[in-house]
Amino acid sequence: MNYCRIIPIVLISDGRVVKTTRFRSAKYIGSPVNTVKMFSDFGADELIVLDINTSNSITQKIDFRLFELIAKHCQIPLGFGGGIGKLSQALQLIRTGCEKVVINSANFRNPNLIKEVSEVIGSQAVVGAVDYMESRNCAVYDNGRQSSTLSPLDWSKELVDRGAGEILLTSIERDGSFSGLDWKTFDEVSKQTSTPIILSGGFHTTTEFQGRETKQIPSGIGVGSSFLFQNRTKGGVVVHYSRLT
Repeated sequence: MNYCRIIPIVLISDGRVVKTTRFRSAKYIGSPVNTVKMFSDFGADELIVLDINTSNSITQKIDFRLFELIAKHCQIPLGFGGGIGKLSQALQLIRTGCEKVVINSANFRNPNLIKEVSEVIGSQAVVGAVDYMESRNCAVYDNGRQSSTLSPLDWSKELVDRGAGEILLTSIERDGSFSGLDWKTFDEVSKQTSTPIILSGGFHTTTEFQGRETKQIPSGIGVGSSFLFQNRTKGGVVVHYSRLT
């Protein structure tokens, strides 16, 4: 099996780390700096921080001061998403220590944004986020509040064509569910593009990879609840870190 990166995904709301279920019911976890430092010290391959407050509003501003503080305590590659709607914002994040920017809702409002950003910082530093509903086979945005007419496959291909160097593919219905990853959608997307894909939503244990030795695997697995909770009901930061090779 090829190497697959383990990527904790840390959600921030109002300056605090939270964890959602199906992109709703945010549960307070703790301090962003402490959480990021923990994952960095444990040796995760990289880390993605998503500000879900700025994702919800086109008027909410990115907290660059908080991100700069987070970056100072992170010794692994760091990506940031949430509220990025302009090239200048992406450049400021790169200057403060971000290796990658994750762009989601703005792609629906500004079709040229990914192209503009990737032309300046390189496509390898631009992640196109694809949130989707399996039951309706459609890509969504604004934290799942708005639906598009595009399937996750078609939207992924569109973002790659615009300049995204990586896709963050997240099943909303599996978010926080411990129900396993959506291999069906991943297989559909991976067969149509050679662009690296981070698969997220529902990860529980590494046993899901059994039987995929002859199939494509993601370039990375985005993990939230399985790193933050012992099970669906019991809280506490409990890291079950294991490299997948």
